[in-house]
Amino acid sequence: MAFRSAWTPAPPPESEPAMVRTCFSMVREKERENRSRVVVSRASTLARGLGVVKCLAVLLLGLAACSSEYQEVSIIVDEFRLSPALVDVPAGQPVLLVVRNQGRETHRFQSPLLAQHRVEVMPDSGTQFDALEQGVPLAPGQRLELVLTLPPGVYHFRCPIKGHRGMQGMIVVQTPTRA
Repeated sequence: MAFRSAWTPAPPPESEPAMVRTCFSMVREKERENRSRVVVSRASTLARGLGVVKCLAVLLLGLAACSSEYQEVSIIVDEFRLSPALVDVPAGQPVLLVVRNQGRETHRFQSPLLAQHRVEVMPDSGTQFDALEQGVPLAPGQRLELVLTLPPGVYHFRCPIKGHRGMQGMIVVQTPTRA
């Protein structure tokens, strides 16, 4: 005996009129359509769920790659000084340089030598690459993020605003020594 679910009507006996058999066939066909809709609906829900999971996985991998891809170096701008004034970074390796203005005055971060090398301005910084030559304005609370991959050398930076002369420093890029 074949298994029937509770919602599937039993087929009409052969002795029933043709009209009843036709109605039964139509009901069976409708049930098949509904079942296939449910299967398609469940499949599309599953696919959407998997799509979201894939997107989250790619996003998390991207964030993990970003966090481990760069060595982060911070320079704090606080009133009329830059801290630290001397920054050491390895040659040929990407470094994320974050310059934060934690003071009450607007300052500028200028480094013409950095502008001559491979420097990527991070999108959130809202500044253009060539602004490094003139000085990137940093309002109180604002920050600048640069990804630097530099050859060995000394790269000076400063605040070029008149009266801010003591605000200067340097990035020393050296080839890492092997231990």
